Amino acid sequence: MVGRTLSTTEAAERMGVSEATARRYFREGRIPAQETPGGRYQITEAALDTYLRGGTPRPGPIILAVVNQKGGVGKSTTVAALGAAAADGRVPVLLVDWDPQASLTQALGQQPQPGMYDAIKAYAEGNDTPPLPIQILPGGEHLLPGHLDLAVAEIELSHVEEREKILKGLLATLGDRYRLIIIDCPPTLGLLTVNALVAATHILIPVTPEYLAAQGLLRLGQTITRIRRRLNKDLQVVGVLPTMVRSGTRHHTEVLADIATWAQREGIPLLPAIPDTIKAAEAAGAGVALTRYPGGTRAGQLYSELAAQLFPQEVMAHG
Repeated sequence: MVGRTLSTTEAAERMGVSEATARRYFREGRIPAQETPGGRYQITEAALDTYLRGGTPRPGPIILAVVNQKGGVGKSTTVAALGAAAADGRVPVLLVDWDPQASLTQALGQQPQPGMYDAIKAYAEGNDTPPLPIQILPGGEHLLPGHLDLAVAEIELSHVEEREKILKGLLATLGDRYRLIIIDCPPTLGLLTVNALVAATHILIPVTPEYLAAQGLLRLGQTITRIRRRLNKDLQVVGVLPTMVRSGTRHHTEVLADIATWAQREGIPLLPAIPDTIKAAEAAGAGVALTRYPGGTRAGQLYSELAAQLFPQEVMAHG
């Protein structure tokens, strides 16, 4: 059973200290807590109990934002495949479809749902623990579905205080329910994507070996630098993932070299390329992740291997 989430006031009362002292403990990292808009904090009951017993609380979930402002680079395919690989390894995993187009939701055989808009609006209006419309998929993954209403939410958030931290606050309400959260970002660098980068602990950048997609890496890199400087100093980039690669073509070979040069210059790992395959579209049409699609493609195998590479052994082993 998942323990409930405590407010700063409740945590301070249990510790027998002032709220100011509790906030200092949270800032110093003595107790894992999530900062929410307004300088408030949320902490799970289990983490506080562990601290009070003198133990070491389990670290929070890995939150991986899969991001590229260019559309059609395989973000949704990547999120679905990594999520399936984690769930098959018995890891409690939540997939967040943070894109108004809801491509991930539909690729997993689900219908877009407007519930996230309601949660965003309620949280912005002061409800610290709004209900989230989590769906349980047949393979064991949990899903926060996307919906076109997210585009409306992005416009409305532009007037909200600390608007960049809304998603971070919403995910904090889940406490330690999940060991892994993967966010499918929209193909823009707008407020929704900024929210994802602020909420994330790590970033994965899928990119197709095409000229326009590769050129967009420079702007994405600049955005990540600004986010680190202003809003999320601990954000890590786990790698650049070439997708839909046709290794026999001259253009792809040349652009892959450019991508490798950019990644080396930025100090970002270049991950093994995912080959182009019609099975990706077939899997999405069937509503299943590529790693589970009948026919066992090399791309699906590579995604399973990528999950094992990206996520620490303790996450994959203690699902």
